[in-house]
Amino acid sequence: MSNIEQRLSFISQRMQQIRNSGEVAAPNTWIQKFYVPKNGKRYEYYRLMKACSRKSKTGKIQGQIERYLGKLGSQLYKRFTAAISRRNQLQKLEKIYQKLLALLESELVSGGIFSTSGNEGENRKIPKLTNSKSDNQDTTHRIADLARAIALLQKKQEKLWNCLVELGKKLGVEIA
Repeated sequence: MSNIEQRLSFISQRMQQIRNSGEVAAPNTWIQKFYVPKNGKRYEYYRLMKACSRKSKTGKIQGQIERYLGKLGSQLYKRFTAAISRRNQLQKLEKIYQKLLALLESELVSGGIFSTSGNEGENRKIPKLTNSKSDNQDTTHRIADLARAIALLQKKQEKLWNCLVELGKKLGVEIA
């Protein structure tokens, strides 16, 4: 299993852990604060909003009320705040997963594992070793070239992985 495949596996396990840890909010939902005036005072409440297809005159997305959540410390407010946080973490991990998947696919194609010459997806033929010393030396040189190319790809993967980890830290997603 390659380094990228291991990281893809780790990210998918992390995504499953997040899903198993509790409810995940639906896409395009958010918590909105609103005020209710009563007896000369303003009381602060929260509601769960869901995006709808219509937009305002300024171009902002309109929302419709999905559910009232009550005051700041209410159980519903805490529940949906955590659900939205899980959803956001999953979305960030999904983006990283897709980037790694694209990197793996490009590595497979550019690394010569898959060949597009002739039929699509046809595997490249492995040269057969013969008894001739010159053929074996040629094959040995090819193997050495491939080893150097793989080492270079691993260095690039490490740099990319470090960048993704840093991006995850900035976005508040834990990636080990």
